[in-house]
Amino acid sequence: MIEFTVPAGQPDGGPLWSRTLLQPLAPGALTPFSASLLAENTRRAWYAYFYDRLGFAPALRSPVVRDYQGRPYVNLSLSAELDAQHAGLEPVAVRVNGITRAVAPWEKPGLLAGIKLGRGAKKITDTLHALAAELDATTRKAQTWLQRVQEMRWSQAEILQIMEEIERVGSATLLPYFAVRYNLESAYGRLLRRVTAVPFPRAVALVNQALAGIDGLVEVEIARGVADLAAAALAEPPVLAYLHKGEFGEDPTRLPTGPFAAKLAVFLATYGHRCADEGEIRNARWCEDPAPLLRAVLASAGTGAALPSLADGSAAMPALLAAVDGKQRKEAQLLVQQLRQWLPWQSRALDAYAYVLAGTRRWAQAAAHEAMSDRRLLAPDDVFFYELEEMKEMMTGEWNVSDRSGIRATAAGRKTDWQGFAQLVPGELLVGNAEATLTTHGLAGAAGQGQGAAATALGTAGPRGAKIVLVAVQPDAGWAGGLPSAAGLLAAQGSPLDPTMAAAAALRIPTVYALGQDWASLADGQTILLDGDVGKVTLG
Repeated sequence: MIEFTVPAGQPDGGPLWSRTLLQPLAPGALTPFSASLLAENTRRAWYAYFYDRLGFAPALRSPVVRDYQGRPYVNLSLSAELDAQHAGLEPVAVRVNGITRAVAPWEKPGLLAGIKLGRGAKKITDTLHALAAELDATTRKAQTWLQRVQEMRWSQAEILQIMEEIERVGSATLLPYFAVRYNLESAYGRLLRRVTAVPFPRAVALVNQALAGIDGLVEVEIARGVADLAAAALAEPPVLAYLHKGEFGEDPTRLPTGPFAAKLAVFLATYGHRCADEGEIRNARWCEDPAPLLRAVLASAGTGAALPSLADGSAAMPALLAAVDGKQRKEAQLLVQQLRQWLPWQSRALDAYAYVLAGTRRWAQAAAHEAMSDRRLLAPDDVFFYELEEMKEMMTGEWNVSDRSGIRATAAGRKTDWQGFAQLVPGELLVGNAEATLTTHGLAGAAGQGQGAAATALGTAGPRGAKIVLVAVQPDAGWAGGLPSAAGLLAAQGSPLDPTMAAAAALRIPTVYALGQDWASLADGQTILLDGDVGKVTLG
């Protein structure tokens, strides 16, 4: 299993807090506004899942989410304990400082207890299916809410009206993502523990190869859309010339009319609410600023704008099952089936929540304009350095307008803190109050070999049209636009369950992850060779 290290002298007891559950939304440090929104949405979604949907009756006011160096961590021990108590599910185990520990107490149930707990396990499966069946309706509600927000003229009454809806709409929309992501991580951990006939790195490779080629991922659709736009640009020389100028933000009306412009309008109508690092509400969505997207289109055009057919994960199943004890092969097959079914649900659920993030950004901009009218805020961007509850207090007058100096000082101090946090790469686990960093380095995320120049930003083009190797601390869904021009994908942290990593595996793009902090600061342009079969990376 993946090894973690807690520095000597730090206590390594207490609950385990995981960052991976929310990493697709928060790959980097969040500003206070974004952190407070995501934490509150997650808390509410957690209770809606475990209490309302499953009826597991967790203790009220249980500590669900905490902030550490600007990143949200979810109480993994608390969730796993509920699963163990009510559904008999074996908790995930981690290895810290050479000692393996389960994230929650667990004993294998006997026959009678197993029958009772089996009903709880079935309740979990039924709940996930119900949430998946509701996804279309959930997405439509989020789309409708965003459209209504976009049509606001932002009178004071409208600002207060939307303010009261943000947490309710956000938590209801986040619920499907939270539920499926949590169960993905639990099922993935159980599957890995069944692969005992090969060393751990090989077990990871076998499992990830069996999960390759999943269709129905929104991130694959985004990659296909970028490749399609690139092909259209290649067919229109004036568009290609416009893209090469790189003046996307100066005058969007300069884009020549024609098939490319029509395709771009359709793409933005479908995915314009997305962007890289979209959990950070401070970041402009593609519909506001398509420059990163257009750079990705240009990079894809330089490589020929072609995407391979989907990989075939079923071809890896015999090797995977051969590494599982015969008595557990049926369970392993079921777990693979569940993971392959749930990954598209996660992708669609994340897309639905992105509509709420885009709408909340519109509200934050309107609130900032209101607060600037009496100089409580001096710049629109300052709004993101207050928590959502504090902005509510500003809008209702509870934070007195006469305290301008205190209001401004709060934003200034937090901006300094956030800038410091943004330079850090915290561990993926907290053990009690101690940070645990990766000891394992280099795991195979998707099979194959790749080579190219390192690119640490979406839309970076390779030299003379060559494909590049995307390098990220943790690539979120917004990076999907870079996949058509990618010869490989590297991640310092992250998980093969993350939507963009799953999309890379589907599109036969070799991937290596869990590379640790040394790779988080890799320079652009360095030649990288990676082997996604064994998780090996070398610099050329």
